Amino acid sequence: MDAKFTGNVDKRGAYIAFFIAELIKKHPVDRLVLVGQSLGGMEGARVINPLKTVLEESQSKTNLVGFIFFQSGGIYEQDPLSLVPGVKEFMSMKQGIRELWPMPLDIAQAREKATDARTSGDMSEALHWERRFDELENKKTENPYLTDKEKETLKKIDDQLERVHKKGERKRLERKRYKLLSKVVFRISSTDVRVPGVKKNIKNLVRAGRAILLNNRLFDVAKTLPESVRESIDVPAVFVWGGTDQFFEEESARNALALHRMSTKSSYFPKSPAIFNARIFTGPHELACTDYEKFSDIIRNISGRILKFNDSKHDSEDQFTTNLYFQ
Repeated sequence: MDAKFTGNVDKRGAYIAFFIAELIKKHPVDRLVLVGQSLGGMEGARVINPLKTVLEESQSKTNLVGFIFFQSGGIYEQDPLSLVPGVKEFMSMKQGIRELWPMPLDIAQAREKATDARTSGDMSEALHWERRFDELENKKTENPYLTDKEKETLKKIDDQLERVHKKGERKRLERKRYKLLSKVVFRISSTDVRVPGVKKNIKNLVRAGRAILLNNRLFDVAKTLPESVRESIDVPAVFVWGGTDQFFEEESARNALALHRMSTKSSYFPKSPAIFNARIFTGPHELACTDYEKFSDIIRNISGRILKFNDSKHDSEDQFTTNLYFQ
């Protein structure tokens, strides 16, 4: 238990595969869909081949039937330094907090954009923003995860934000709002290692940065997956990108994958029978940590589609591709 985890990404894939195989022995399943979020996508791509080997050699009845790359790094080439500016925003979780508990300004902007789109005749854009407006209104009404006292405090702050005009006063209220809600996120999140307090977060950030650099993970996460890894993936694969992701923004990711297809004249995963391209219109990188219910709903939806595809017994040699959209 005291041994350091290997810095070799391929060896880590094998270790993780054995770990998953042990979990399957304790919790048997017939069909398994793996999910790799953020760095987990880069790591998980190396898990698929050794995991299938381990399951086969152990005569396990579990079949690996799909992999979901959820806002994953290590998929397309980037300048490693381009990832640095997003770290501060990601560590603060400000986007994720505003997704869960939208500010009055967010709701007003959604309504305005819906109106502008209808006026210009762009019905597709209008429909998106009308759905977005409804989603934000519902979240404001529900205020998920908050106690009655927290709901009361938040309402007072938001009522003041709707009336305030001075920039300094607005900033003060926004800080007060963030302080209230960031504590709630730390309370509800079971997957995040960040803790309240600037000093502690700085320490965690320094430790994470040291680990990433020593393991070359920063450079791995900004590279394209090796050809040998991409060709080993022979199960349906799903790319999920967030429209407001601080590191792997949806449009940049799609453009990079399109350029890859043009330059290689081949699919990114040439042996995969199906590629699903999913977009979350508003998906900050911390979505899986802050709004785990939304994250779970998306994973369940996609997993169901993978199982349905496999049940359809797709016999064509042509790779099946489709686009999915989530609010």
